[in-house]
Amino acid sequence: ITERKRAEKLILVQRDLGLALSSAKNLAETLKISLDTILDISNTDRGGIYLLNEKSGSLQLAHHQGMPENPLKEYDLYEPNSPNTKLVKAGKPIYMDYTELVKKIGVKSGFAFKATAVVPLKYGKKIIGAFNIASFTIEHIPEASRDALETIAAQIGEVIVHFQAEEELNKLEKQLRRSQKLETIGTLAGGIAHDFNNILAPILGYADMALLNLDSDDPLHDYLHHILKSSHRAKDLVEQILLFAKQSEKERQPLTLQPLIKESLKLLRPSIPATIEIQQNIDQGCEKILADPSQIHQVVVNLCTNAFQAMENKVGTLTIELKSAVFDSSSARHQQNIDAGKYVRLSVIDTGSGMDESTIERIFEPFFTTKSVNKGTGLGLSVVHGIVQSHGGSVHVESEPGKGAAFHVYLPVFKEIARENNSKVNALVGGKESILVVDDDKEVAEIVKKMLEMIGYEVDCQINSFEAVKFFNEHPGKYDLLISDLTMSDLTGLDLAQHVLTLRPDLPVIIMTGYGDDLNEETRQQHGIKQVLGKPITLIDLANAVRSVFDGPR
Repeated sequence: ITERKRAEKLILVQRDLGLALSSAKNLAETLKISLDTILDISNTDRGGIYLLNEKSGSLQLAHHQGMPENPLKEYDLYEPNSPNTKLVKAGKPIYMDYTELVKKIGVKSGFAFKATAVVPLKYGKKIIGAFNIASFTIEHIPEASRDALETIAAQIGEVIVHFQAEEELNKLEKQLRRSQKLETIGTLAGGIAHDFNNILAPILGYADMALLNLDSDDPLHDYLHHILKSSHRAKDLVEQILLFAKQSEKERQPLTLQPLIKESLKLLRPSIPATIEIQQNIDQGCEKILADPSQIHQVVVNLCTNAFQAMENKVGTLTIELKSAVFDSSSARHQQNIDAGKYVRLSVIDTGSGMDESTIERIFEPFFTTKSVNKGTGLGLSVVHGIVQSHGGSVHVESEPGKGAAFHVYLPVFKEIARENNSKVNALVGGKESILVVDDDKEVAEIVKKMLEMIGYEVDCQINSFEAVKFFNEHPGKYDLLISDLTMSDLTGLDLAQHVLTLRPDLPVIIMTGYGDDLNEETRQQHGIKQVLGKPITLIDLANAVRSVFDGPR
């Protein structure tokens, strides 16, 4: 009769468990309901549910009951090759005295348990975790309870996988929304930057020309110098916005990160408080990447600056790590924006105040900052995100409030032949050639014209691209060079260049852009483009670009 009552009770428990699991709202609730039922059925008083991490192969404690906190820290994670993990992966339930169990798997005994059980959790034939239970009082777990425990293990396995898949889907949807949000903000930021570059162009240009016409002891010389200094700061800020909004591939080359990190830290050390210790863990065997050195330097500086600001006025440690990482098709699926392949992983880790989940979701948005006024523009991390994405990489963040933060940057290993960089002319040299300048912003067109005329060139300018076509058709042999804005309201710079080439296939073209675009080699060749100049254009940059076109190979 006792056995029959026990069997009836087990059937009722399983029914109640099924009903409870059907109303569970998330994985945490599922695990709590399951462990409560498991402990009740087995008449044990403490236990835990471990879930298998597919990416790492380790067992992670997901929920527990009755375990003291201090010793628990030693048992919350079992590595892939640990005896505990191997026992679970064997796929067979274990019921035995605790002392015998620890002898069997060869680990130290941390508790005075008697009866214990380790039952794998499965989804079909796939092992997804296990539950461990133990008792200080009963000597063994009854046979009837064992059958029920194994049935329950199969029952809850399916529910756990369902909620894991749901959580993964929610995570992917969040990432997609965030990606779309960043893309929208990037487009908006790029448009603003373009307009701001057009405003800066005459300020820089006229100040440059005015300085050249003043003696160094003239009182206005100092005023103009300050105007130029502030304008260049504004130019740098716009460049950071453009780095976030739209990345380019200019000046990329095979790059060894180890010396770049060393040099960056050398430059940063004077600005980092003495209370912050810098630790380096640099793998000298890491392979090269294909990158723009100045942009990767910007990534290191921005991440380290963000890290030490998170520890400002505190004693802390800033750790910089460089390691190799390899993702196969399976492991890549578990990483955000990572394709299978070989990578170098640059990690910047701080012991600062950390971040909650809502902050992590926003940290790559431009102008978002948790710092006080005058402690930054909120562009640093968005620039990092933009640079890394443009290099085919990804940034992953790990942080909790009060536990610091770790930024992991993955950059693909270099596997292509680098393109040769074009040499640049460094002197301010003019000439006598004839140039047509086209820009739909009148101020920009006029300042470019005046700067070119100042160094000897003969220049005509047009502010309407249709009028420019008409003008060129009337004088096709007059010009030695076309300088055009890329984005105009009528014809684009590329369309204009294409038309000019039909009449003058030999005519070189320089494209100006306020969007930070770097046109690919195929586009350049198709449209006769010899140089791409980013706005706002300085006198020295303009002079060098024009002279290099005239003096370089046609």
